[in-house]
Amino acid sequence: MRNSLFAVCAVVTAFSLTLFSNGAFANAQNTESRSVFLVIRKNSSTVSIQGKASSIAHEIILRQTAQRHFGSLTIDIDLDVVGLATPGWSLVTELVLRALAHTEAARARVTATTVSIEGISSHPGEYSMALQRVENVLLDGMSMTSKVSEVATDMPFEQLCQRRFRAVSSSGKVEFPVSSSDFSLTAIPLLDAMIEIATDCPSTTILVTGYTDNRGNAAANEALGRARARRVIDYMAGRGVPVEQFDAASASIDTDNADDDSASSRRLSRRADLEMLLP
Repeated sequence: MRNSLFAVCAVVTAFSLTLFSNGAFANAQNTESRSVFLVIRKNSSTVSIQGKASSIAHEIILRQTAQRHFGSLTIDIDLDVVGLATPGWSLVTELVLRALAHTEAARARVTATTVSIEGISSHPGEYSMALQRVENVLLDGMSMTSKVSEVATDMPFEQLCQRRFRAVSSSGKVEFPVSSSDFSLTAIPLLDAMIEIATDCPSTTILVTGYTDNRGNAAANEALGRARARRVIDYMAGRGVPVEQFDAASASIDTDNADDDSASSRRLSRRADLEMLLP
């Protein structure tokens, strides 16, 4: 059993997460190369800080804060100094980093206009106070989103992973166009959020099931369902989840909506479901 503090109150990872939304924010020049953002991830063994620092002093402060609050974890910091952030932005990022110390696992994203946090915490009181300190220093025009789940401290690590995965997977659907195995672009933030959790929890297994509606040839539907599941696995594996962590792709006709032949029902049947299985 691993006892790590999972901070699901992530600094609105411009996925609130989307909760986990991973969109980069553009500055006044509105160019990707000069955008200002900071992403902080924490799991049971590692804290990583990536993105842009507004100055050398800002980078030093983040390194010192990480050492002070996460000294028992592996700290990975990769920052570019760009000197573009609005005065006060560095203080916001430092306080967000401090807030994640009161979580079991979390992901936060800070841009010039947003703070997004998502995660799991067994110390909701301390986290709430830390979050209030962030809110007190938000810059004009800046918004904050926090989605943090409270869990028992004695819960096994893998069970924390499963609870977090279920919370994220229930927030949306991985849908597919008619007769296609390419999922809709709207599914990308959801899949990226699942990737974050899966890579944090390598001892778990991800079961992916591709669904079709009940129209057409049964054999063709089964092949399409498997292709949809395989497409999801390929996407997640291409972004860091080991192939061995997936169960074999499976397919199924959606019987839940079999009696409803409406367009909306058929759309819900064209999907892939993901489930995290415990070891």
